[in-house]
Parts: sequence; structure tokens; C-alpha cells
Amino acid sequence: MLEENPNAITLTRVWIRENIITTVLGIFILLSLIIHALTISALFRVRDVVRLQLTSAASQVAEARQQTLHYDFPIKQNFPFKTAVNISETLDVPINEKFPINQTFNVPIDLNSFIPGAGTYSIPVPINLTVPVSTTIHVPIRRQIPIETTVNVDTTIPIQIDLKQPGVGDLLKRVEDSLRDLLSKL
Repeated sequence: MLEENPNAITLTRVWIRENIITTVLGIFILLSLIIHALTISALFRVRDVVRLQLTSAASQVAEARQQTLHYDFPIKQNFPFKTAVNISETLDVPINEKFPINQTFNVPIDLNSFIPGAGTYSIPVPINLTVPVSTTIHVPIRRQIPIETTVNVDTTIPIQIDLKQPGVGDLLKRVEDSLRDLLSKL
């Protein structure tokens, strides 16, 4: 009788070894298919969420284009102001007056030239008259006036931006169209 060698490779051993490898590979293939199915399912859920978000974003951009932004811009600041104002004018001052003169003048007369030794004699001369004056006097004024102050500005400027107007409205329309185009490609 032949003795069996326990280390000998038999057909049964080869078949069992091949079956184990095939079984393990089959299990790995099944696990791979399950993981791929779960990944594809997750991708479809993500695509649905992205579609919903893109639809919402496009609608919100369309609504935003119909809005008007209101903002009150506060200004609270001191502005120093320093300058010199040059004044160069000529003022015309009209004078239309009557000046009364009522005075007595003593006029000295030397009588020595007529009568030697007679001396000097004073004769009072009364003047009683009104002098009319009608003229215009030109008064030139040349002056530099320095001005130095601080202007305190404490106010609020209301700002309104209509998002429908060209520029901003066109930009928002392009964003909305891009979102809708991206949505159609999902």
C-alpha cells in the first residue's frame, strides 16, 4: 500500500484553496458594489440638495433686484477752515449838503502906506452865507481779512440705491441667469 504524504498537494486541497480565494474575491466584489451603490445614492441626494439651493438662490437674487437699499450715512467731523478774504472795492459816497458859514473875520489894513504913522487898522468883515456842496467822493478800500474757524459737521446723509437701475440690476440679472444655467446642467 502507498503511504500518503501529509504535505502532498492533492486535488482536494487545490480545489479548497481556489474556492477560498474565489469566495474572498466574491465577498470583496459584493462589498465594492455596495459601497458604489451607497456613493451613487449619496451623490443623488447631494445633487437634489444643490438643485434646491440653486433654485432658492436664483429666486432670492430675482427678489433682490426688485429691492431698494436704504442706508443712513452718518457724518460727524470737524473741518478746519482758514483763509484770507481780499477786499478791493471803491465806494462812491455822494455828498449833497448845504454848509452855513456865519463868522466875522478881522482884516488888518496897513494905513502907513497911505498915511505915514497912521499904523494898522483892523476892519471886521462879517460873512453870512450858505455853501451848497454837491459831489461824489470815491473811497478806495483795500483790505485783507483773515478768517480762521472750525466747522462742525454732525449730520446723516440718507442713501438709497435702487437695485433695478443699470449697473447693479444688470449684474444681479447675470448672477441669476448663471445660477439658473448651472441648475439646468445638474
